[in-house]
Amino acid sequence: MITKTRNQNTQNRKEEKEIFPLSNKLDIEIPEKIQKQINERWFYLYKWIWSNDIKASIQRDFLKILSKFWGFIWAAFILPLLILMYAESPFMFTYFWWFLIILNFWFISYLTYISLKRSNILRKNAFVLLTDSSSSIDWDIKKLNNWKLVINDYINKNQEIFEEKIFEKSNIEKTRKNIFNEVVNKLWDWFKLIWEKFWKSRWGKNGVQAALLISVLYSIYALSMSLIYFIWILFVWFFWVIMSIINKQILIISGHKITKINDKFEDIDNNSKELTKQKDLLIENINKAKDNDWKDSLLLEMNSWIKKINESVSNAIDTNIDLKDEIKSSKYKEMFNFWIYNSWIKKEIHSPLLEIRNLLEKNKEILEKQKNGITIQIEETNDPSLSWPLEISKTRIESRIKEIELHIEKMSLYINKLK
Repeated sequence: MITKTRNQNTQNRKEEKEIFPLSNKLDIEIPEKIQKQINERWFYLYKWIWSNDIKASIQRDFLKILSKFWGFIWAAFILPLLILMYAESPFMFTYFWWFLIILNFWFISYLTYISLKRSNILRKNAFVLLTDSSSSIDWDIKKLNNWKLVINDYINKNQEIFEEKIFEKSNIEKTRKNIFNEVVNKLWDWFKLIWEKFWKSRWGKNGVQAALLISVLYSIYALSMSLIYFIWILFVWFFWVIMSIINKQILIISGHKITKINDKFEDIDNNSKELTKQKDLLIENINKAKDNDWKDSLLLEMNSWIKKINESVSNAIDTNIDLKDEIKSSKYKEMFNFWIYNSWIKKEIHSPLLEIRNLLEKNKEILEKQKNGITIQIEETNDPSLSWPLEISKTRIESRIKEIELHIEKMSLYINKLK
């Protein structure tokens, strides 16, 4: 049974090597879709290492230890305990509890250590900043050679740790599942081995008692390992999240340039996506309004969308100004191509704003025509009972026109800032 499990483990290891073969390539070509985006807006933020990769790598490494030393740890637990039990030593329970305490302490120390190391890797390499001429990995600028990223020992090491080559899919989750299955198989194999050696032995009643006793102790051992895996890894995960936030804030407060620059690129990217999303929703509903469907609910929704657009545009413009200042005063200015970047900003922010303003102006014209038509009806109506509903309708339209005019003024203000 144990031999069979070892064969399975060997096969799994071979599969892991096939999943993530070590590469001697000195460079990697940047995918065409990323090249296209860089040509459009000058930069691209590639999310290389995710927080889930950190968690999976910690789980994988812990499971590797369990898989490799499962029998050794079990022997260290059971043999001294059986000797103490046989000798009827009063230190039996002391050893029992101290073994579990030390085991838990060792594993939590190990998990905390690798968590801090992986946190530092993520802090430096979560994003790979790419431009039309350079790349920034680990806060270090490297020139691109015909859209090829030079791979050094540091990058190779991280690719192996997270089983994810740059621009390719991660395999770490598949490896983690394979090793998890190995550990589970070993857990049950040892249960079977205990019963085969004692229950089916010729020891009779003593064999059954020994099997029951060792099975209980083994269950405690297996339960302890399970608790360490599920509870301590969860604890370390939350600890790691907090440490990552603290580390990032420390870098920002201390004025670390690349951290600020990366954050601002990410902010502009997010604001651009939000602006595009809200713009599409707004245009869809403004087109409905052109058909004289100016309902109160539609107006409220339009105000909400424009408010979100204002926030996205304002943030993007402010961040854009700050980003330029940050880059100009840093060594990263050599990566910067203002012409491509300004063209992208104009496309992503300036053009949508023009489109929105033009639609608002057209709808303002529609409302003004409605207002003029109602004014003529009021002048031609002599019956007060018929004129007062028209007056109310005219007042509501005037209120809507004023709101649209305010939105047009804001759009014009942002457009002028981007000129």
